[in-house]
Amino acid sequence: MKKITNSILCVFVFAIISFQSSAQNSSNYQLPPKEIADLLLAAPSPSISVDSKAKYMLVMERPSYPLVEELGQPEFKIAGLRLNPNNYSPTRQNYIKGLTIKDISSNKVHTIKGMPTSIAALSPTWNPSENKIAFYNVSANAVDVYVIDLTTLTCQKINKTSANLILGSNLIWLDVATLVYKVNTNSANALVKNLSLLAVQLFKKT
Repeated sequence: MKKITNSILCVFVFAIISFQSSAQNSSNYQLPPKEIADLLLAAPSPSISVDSKAKYMLVMERPSYPLVEELGQPEFKIAGLRLNPNNYSPTRQNYIKGLTIKDISSNKVHTIKGMPTSIAALSPTWNPSENKIAFYNVSANAVDVYVIDLTTLTCQKINKTSANLILGSNLIWLDVATLVYKVNTNSANALVKNLSLLAVQLFKKT
């Protein structure tokens, strides 16, 4: 009887050791097969915007996933909003990473000169004559406004003060040459400092 008990105990211990070894091996970081990885990381189909005359097509490319740099941005959570205090814009946006113009009649794709070096665009908006397109470009410390001129295929930054997207990212054309957007009245760094001091004061009171 004792031999049987010892045998059962040995089998039980061996089973535990085998299970632990298997669990350790399976807990290592595993990469999927290349076919699966390529499928998951494949860029989504570009979105497009066509003028009313079907002359030009704006092609907008977005990545499959946000960049690590974007996920690592500072973030304040206020009243259900997630805000970047460094540039007055919401965090976790689905940015446009590529903008090109396509001539529909000739099927030719035009590269736009003067585009920002790093593109993280939002809200492309045609003017009433459909010969210009405005958009926001978000960087780490500011949001700028750019306008694409379709007659010259050039792009130019038009704002002198950083834009503010906290209460919305609309761009409004009043006419063919007048664009309305919200701007900052205080520096983002000053806001961060004031909010930090306020948080410290509230913490001391509690």
